Amino acid sequence: MLPEKSLQIFISYSRVNQQFAIRLACELKSAGFCVWMDQFDIPTGARWDEEIEKALRECQIFLFIMTPASITSQNAKDEVGYAIDHGKRVLPVLLEDCEVPL
Repeated sequence: MLPEKSLQIFISYSRVNQQFAIRLACELKSAGFCVWMDQFDIPTGARWDEEIEKALRECQIFLFIMTPASITSQNAKDEVGYAIDHGKRVLPVLLEDCEVPL
């Protein structure tokens, strides 16, 4: 079994909460965790959708920053659906009060 800090963490969030997501990713990285976030890990000129799919396939932990904006974002819904369908560990982070989606 892999040590917990070596597991790839995919961070899903709404652009509205980008500052918090970046701060969280930086804190996790500085604590030694392996974090993937679109703002840091999609190379310039790469196809966004292909990079997202690749990162989702490779991650072991799906961290979802939950806010009213993120639970209504179609991109975030697609990412959550993928994570659930593929048996990823889902780690919800409730940043703002919102209805937890089904």
